Amino acid sequence: MSRFSKTDRIDPVISLVVYTGTATWDGPRSLHDMISFPNEAYKRFTPNYFINFVFPAKMDEAMFVRFSTELHDVFKCIRFSDSKEAFNAFIMNDLRCQEMSFEAVQAINACTHANIKVTRKGGRINMCQAIIDLKKEAYDDGFQKGEESGFQKGSFCIALRMYNGKYSIQEISEMTGLTQEEIKTVIQAQQYMGV
Repeated sequence: MSRFSKTDRIDPVISLVVYTGTATWDGPRSLHDMISFPNEAYKRFTPNYFINFVFPAKMDEAMFVRFSTELHDVFKCIRFSDSKEAFNAFIMNDLRCQEMSFEAVQAINACTHANIKVTRKGGRINMCQAIIDLKKEAYDDGFQKGEESGFQKGSFCIALRMYNGKYSIQEISEMTGLTQEEIKTVIQAQQYMGV
């Protein structure tokens, strides 16, 4: 403070904490709420700082209007993050989401766990296309898992028929590609169910 005179003033710094969850915050709201004081004397001599929270999930439309940058879009995505339908509808129908910066999409991913895959190629990102790609990837992944599951179930049925036809577990494993443990589990399940 040696160069700070009586007439000098500093600019205030306002810290905000953005809560990205959708459940109601039930944690501490001040520094004193976070400290375990041994007695009240300590509390009197410890400055208390209140946490300035921003709860995007609890904002109404009037509050969103106050934000004119991409922070508006990030906050709206947080608000809708607990509903895939609402999240996708917002992205697909809000003109502001047609083109977003790489940083805004990264923030959306970090805050909502949306896992929107984007690569930095400069310029802006078409979020509508990113959501369409995400849906297609999820569909393809689900389709592939369904095929694998169906194939596996078919292999289990074949293994049971072979076992009932007096094939050894080793022979069944060689012919179906199932492990001997998988075959034993299927046989035990059949015996347990009495089929």
